[in-house]
Amino acid sequence: IMLVPISMLALKRGYGVSDSTALICSLIQYIGSIVICVYLGKMADRFGSRRIVLTSFYVLYLIPLFWILAPGSCLWFVIWIPFMLSAFGLVACPVGMQQYFLRSVPKEQQIAASMVISVATGVASGILGSALSSIFLKGASMINNSGEIMTTYRIYFIGALLLLPILGISIHRLRTH
Repeated sequence: IMLVPISMLALKRGYGVSDSTALICSLIQYIGSIVICVYLGKMADRFGSRRIVLTSFYVLYLIPLFWILAPGSCLWFVIWIPFMLSAFGLVACPVGMQQYFLRSVPKEQQIAASMVISVATGVASGILGSALSSIFLKGASMINNSGEIMTTYRIYFIGALLLLPILGISIHRLRTH
């Protein structure tokens, strides 16, 4: 919630790209997500769900880093990068978490557990992510005195990057199954 929608805002408002260019970036993310889904089961079988979750989490770190270090003007050959990274990070992390937790639940309770996990994490991340994004964007806007909109997004992504380790601590505590 705090990375991909704001990436689209940074692309549209910060770089001022056209709707068709933004749509192409969304399609890149969508197609990347499909490709990742095809291989995710094989990767989880080979490396384990915990390692998939950790890897996807580290990939998510690259999204704010991209926007913090992004060039001042829109370069068509690099603007797809955060969307491809999010394709992996935002698909592999929840799927890996599902696989991880389902391995610790008895078979007869897996469907119910899967639904509870999906709803609980979706609601929690949606509400918390939306609230934090709003607070961070307003704060970044107040801090930015240059008037350049991309600077506001850079400040926002610095805040998001500083927040990621809190989530990382809980992910590192997952035991290997």
